[in-house]
Amino acid sequence: FATCSGLTSVTIGNSVTSIGERAFQFCTSLATIDLSLPKLVIDASFNIFLNTASPLTINVPVGTTGWTAGTGQSIGGNTNVTVNLI
Repeated sequence: FATCSGLTSVTIGNSVTSIGERAFQFCTSLATIDLSLPKLVIDASFNIFLNTASPLTINVPVGTTGWTAGTGQSIGGNTNVTVNLI
């Protein structure tokens, strides 16, 4: 999906076990991501969210490994991420 400027939101299902490096890089309109992946999966993908919308909102189910709710986080190359535990 890299450089897909029309992508505004994405849902990543729990059957996904990895995401390639820079998968959403330069998706400048990508503002919301719903996922149920352990944070380790996202951290393992270099610059996955570089140059996406700022702020970027990531919605994660409560109890998903490694995530902490909060604003202004630096995740996957984006330095203005809000994580919501839902």
